[in-house]
Amino acid sequence: RRNQFQSATAFGVLIRVDSKYVIDYFPWKEFSDISIDEYLKNIERTRELPDFSLRDLELEKKYKNKNNKSFRNHYLVTDYSKELPENNKTLKVKYLGALDELIRFLNHLSKDIKVRIDFNNALTLSEILYFWSSLKKTEMIDFLEDPFVFSQEDWDELSKTGIPLAADRNVFSTKNCKYKILKANR
Repeated sequence: RRNQFQSATAFGVLIRVDSKYVIDYFPWKEFSDISIDEYLKNIERTRELPDFSLRDLELEKKYKNKNNKSFRNHYLVTDYSKELPENNKTLKVKYLGALDELIRFLNHLSKDIKVRIDFNNALTLSEILYFWSSLKKTEMIDFLEDPFVFSQEDWDELSKTGIPLAADRNVFSTKNCKYKILKANR
């Protein structure tokens, strides 16, 4: 079910600043943001970014200059059979619907890799508990993102196990997760 602030499609623009940085603008009509056309015309007319985009740029610079340690700096895994690049120490793994395949993939990884797994609400509490107990090296897991459809009771139960959790869908409802992932276009 969509709430009043969600639409089926979000339109926005990406703007390259210098050769190193990219910022985005995704207006929300519901919050009276200016249109994309008006945003771009203002930049063209003034030859400057608006204040809110300058703040975004400063955040982008801050993250880029911290030895690339923001969450954006991970290798995205959507195929468990592909060879992984040697120089990347952080993976974001998308759950593809085959839990035992995911477990085999993770159990064969090097111990010096950190893994973030995005389940996109695909499992149940009991399936997540099975998954966690099947891992040989749980210390490599940075977090499990949206393991199942949000229920405060189930999240409370899961948090008691010490499993590191992250939320990107119910970030304001979730009280007991290690990370809250905020996306500008949501």
